[in-house]
Amino acid sequence: MSYMTVKRLLGFILALVACIVLIPVFLCIMGAIKIESRGPVFFKQKRVGLKKSHFNILKFRTMYIETPQDTP
Repeated sequence: MSYMTVKRLLGFILALVACIVLIPVFLCIMGAIKIESRGPVFFKQKRVGLKKSHFNILKFRTMYIETPQDTP
């Protein structure tokens, strides 16, 4: 096997293990957000990527939905 094949395979395996390990943490964060306030768990934001292509990124919501709209 070549170096690039081993590097790609190792990166894939480590990313897969990290996803499996972090699933319980993400579930706890989702539960805490849902218990703390009503509204969606995720916040969708449009970003600009390579060659000015647009894509959406999902993030955990950290702000309250019930905040007043007239505050700066």
